[in-house]
Amino acid sequence: MKKWGTVLACLTLAGGLGAGCFGDDLIACDFRTDDNRCQDRSGLQAANPIAFEATCEAAAGSYLSDGCPREGVVAGCDITSPGSSGSVIDWYYAPTTAADVELACEGEGEVVPP
Repeated sequence: MKKWGTVLACLTLAGGLGAGCFGDDLIACDFRTDDNRCQDRSGLQAANPIAFEATCEAAAGSYLSDGCPREGVVAGCDITSPGSSGSVIDWYYAPTTAADVELACEGEGEVVPP
């Protein structure tokens, strides 16, 4: 039901220009049940939350409409593509260590503090 509410809001608010329809929000895919990781997307990276929700769930994650929880975050890895409008950050949670995050992020992006 929430999915259809988002679609309806996007279609009716300002002719499809409503907040959240074109990346104004922060959305996430939570993989903490298996991986101690949650991925935030913002800006244009969050422009299509309905498609992202389906992709997230297909990857065995849980879609979050408000971004990743910050409690327990050890560090993040900013994997945003150069020149991209918006951001993609993988947040890692304890028991993952800062050293683990540095290894996971090596060659993939830049380590960012919680």
